[in-house]
Amino acid sequence: MEPVIKNMAKSGSICLNLSNDIFLAGLPARSLYRERLVIALHDRLGLFKMDELIWHNPCKPPGPMEWASKTRQQLNVGWEPIYWFCLDPKECRSNNRRVLQPHTEKHLKFIEAGGVTQKRISSDGAYTVKEGSYSSPTPGRIPRNLLTFPHNCADQRAYKKAAKDLGVEAHGAGYPLSMSKFLIEFMTQKDDLVVDPMAGSFTTAKAAQELGRRWLACDVIYDYARGGAERFKNAPEFSLFI
Repeated sequence: MEPVIKNMAKSGSICLNLSNDIFLAGLPARSLYRERLVIALHDRLGLFKMDELIWHNPCKPPGPMEWASKTRQQLNVGWEPIYWFCLDPKECRSNNRRVLQPHTEKHLKFIEAGGVTQKRISSDGAYTVKEGSYSSPTPGRIPRNLLTFPHNCADQRAYKKAAKDLGVEAHGAGYPLSMSKFLIEFMTQKDDLVVDPMAGSFTTAKAAQELGRRWLACDVIYDYARGGAERFKNAPEFSLFI
């Protein structure tokens, strides 16, 4: 992390997707490595935690097998954390206007009907909603920090087929292109530089390419880099050196 942070723009962001499946040896209790890492990144490297985004993956296989399927002491894991850090919260370039989602039909009818019809007070007076609130039309709804993206998407299947056809090993941790695009759109602007030092299947790089961002990606495993290169063979500036 240190060389990445050293060269990072003051307005930039870092996203870390970490496993939620790490347990203490021989115990159905989760490791606290994630919590220790978050604190260390702040105390030692000066990063600020902007949020802990929840990646809900409907395609995630059942597990942990030992503690959920055998001893029955745990539930199957359906999500992973994506930690979002920055160097300067005030300068952070994120903007939710770039990732607004369509309003539901129900909400559009609510706006057309004039919003809140009568004043409401809740939580012992802590919250007051005036009559007519939420009646102004808006270009879309702000996404919540619960991100639902299945990893078994068409783009990942195409990448794995291309790697197999080449005779190289595909990266095992599937990452949906749609989620990479969402995070890049939310946290960067066009022509910004997106860096992935552990590129794996080069999904983040492809998302950056399609969104008009500059990108730099690398991996220490040749098979991953070679398989990932196939995702860019139709790009006009692409050239392959083996």
